[in-house]
This record gives sequence, structure tokens and C-alpha cells, in this order.
Amino acid sequence: MEQFSIAEARNRFTEIVRRAERGEPVRLFRRGKVVAVVLSIRDYQQLARPGDFWTPLARFREQIARGEREGVEPDVFADVRDRSTGRDAVL
Repeated sequence: MEQFSIAEARNRFTEIVRRAERGEPVRLFRRGKVVAVVLSIRDYQQLARPGDFWTPLARFREQIARGEREGVEPDVFADVRDRSTGRDAVL
């Protein structure tokens, strides 16, 4: 992700907006700390949409089921499930 100081961003505003339009978020810094992120309206609307978690999850699961793994790290699910046998049952 590209990053600029606030002072530099003033001088390169058009470039920053164009990057965001291409889907490249840009971080803005002040005194060494991130204070803002410039992103496309599409990305903003996706983030601002009220909590519809299940629809994107269903799309993701369908994508994985079809074998489409572009953008998905190979070991993303490596430590998701506890593989231990569990605790002993008390009778």
C-alpha cells in the first residue's frame, strides 16, 4: 500500500485519487502515524455496507469449492481447527 505524508499528499492529490480509483488504497501520515486512508468509492461502499457477513462468506466458500484460490494464501486455514482429541469424558 502506497503511503504519503500529509504535506506530500497536498502536492500529489490528483495522483493519490487516481491510485484509489484503480483500487490501490493510499495511507496518509502525520508525524509518523497513519491518520487516514484514501480508497475508491467502491471499496468504501463495500466497507460501509451494513453487516451482511453471510453473503460474502457464501461467495468465498463457493470460490474455494470451485478451486479458485486466487488471492487466498495456501495455508489460510492451516490453524483454524483444533486437531486435538479433546478432553477425557467424565462418566
